Amino acid sequence: MGTDIQVYQILYQEEQKEHLFLDTIPYFNIDLGLYFENDVILDLYRRGKIIGDYFGVLSWKARLKNHIKNKYLNKLLKNRFDMYSFTYDRHNVFGYGDLCHPGFSGIYKELLEILKLDPDVKPAIGLYQNAIIARPKIYIDYIENFLLPTLEFFDNCSDEINKLLYADANYRGVNKERLSKSLGVTHYTLHTFVLERLWSLYYHERRRKDTISYYWVKINFNSYRSIKVNSKGRLHKFNL
Repeated sequence: MGTDIQVYQILYQEEQKEHLFLDTIPYFNIDLGLYFENDVILDLYRRGKIIGDYFGVLSWKARLKNHIKNKYLNKLLKNRFDMYSFTYDRHNVFGYGDLCHPGFSGIYKELLEILKLDPDVKPAIGLYQNAIIARPKIYIDYIENFLLPTLEFFDNCSDEINKLLYADANYRGVNKERLSKSLGVTHYTLHTFVLERLWSLYYHERRRKDTISYYWVKINFNSYRSIKVNSKGRLHKFNL
């Protein structure tokens, strides 16, 4: 009996179907929201769809972007790990985010207080793209204790933080026509990039402190240089 995967892939054009894994569930989403794929995650959460051995919500280009040759996701998952990620970057996650997106650290400083976490925390493993596949209980824990409180923070933040959130995130490859039609802006705001780093924070906080991880992180946190790992072509395995 195979692994029961309930992994959705978001697409908004019919021709994107050819790039999907053959065993994921297409989720057609023409209406781009401010929180991007997080809107889909919340929809599935509210409808009780976070079930199976593994759950995930991926972009239509997850396989293409990460150079995964296998077209069947089920063949890549082993039923003995808690989480899988398409990305794995060893670097100062928040420091690098501040370089890429001006104002980032100011937002996260206040967010960490809301989440009741150490304001000086420095996640060293970048799990990006929201390209995470995890046990349902882990995904629900992430939503209820990290994602939902962050969205509430967005709704109730100060005018100063709100202004930072709506600033230009300096992201390349912007589809200005789609953004303007859906959101009324012509640039990516910082909302989605703050949310994207929640998985790095989640893993940093939830990993077992009494075990040595299968990787060894070497980093100088006084430097913003990213120590890249060639993550293309495979999924990275984690246990909490």
